[in-house]
Amino acid sequence: MFKAELFDPDQWAKIFQESGAKCRELIKLLASSIINSRYIEKFLLDVVYTAKFHDGYCLYPSPQHWNWNSVDVGPHRDLVGDLTTSVRAAGLRMGYYHSLREWYHPLYVADQKNNCSTTDFVDEIIQPTMKDIVMKYKPDIIWSDGSGDAPCTHDSVKYWKAPDFISWLYNHSPVNSTVLVNSRYRIAMSPSTECVWLSVC
Repeated sequence: MFKAELFDPDQWAKIFQESGAKCRELIKLLASSIINSRYIEKFLLDVVYTAKFHDGYCLYPSPQHWNWNSVDVGPHRDLVGDLTTSVRAAGLRMGYYHSLREWYHPLYVADQKNNCSTTDFVDEIIQPTMKDIVMKYKPDIIWSDGSGDAPCTHDSVKYWKAPDFISWLYNHSPVNSTVLVNSRYRIAMSPSTECVWLSVC
């Protein structure tokens, strides 16, 4: 069973900090002829940690994932919270990779079987979970991914309701003036199966 008994967030933060310090000058030199190096330097101070992957297991306490998170099962510890505290104490910015889909969640499976005519998984699990993590940890970056398995779940607007979440994030959340969101929200699949992306940054 996963227990994270060797997890030392202060040590991780120190490694992140030292790694950035060693390569910052090189990156600035390489970037100086292309874009303002201030922006490159800013992103070298970011850590993005996987808060939840496609199996739905959360590395933080989640009311929507009771008994399937690192506080209830396994380490009995808020891994996201502990690392966030250490990373910020080291002067770095903290972000979270947070999978949208969950392979085995009954509501997600049901939505796919219904060809996404229902959005129960999004409404009852994902949207509240995403808002919870923002309110609790106040991330500098939100990295959502894993848009779906069935074709209907590849649409971030109709199924995942990304505009609703992003609108809340940038208008009403406590990080509305500082947070960055990745642009990996899919709008649709073209006939050639290439994605059209909803850019949100």
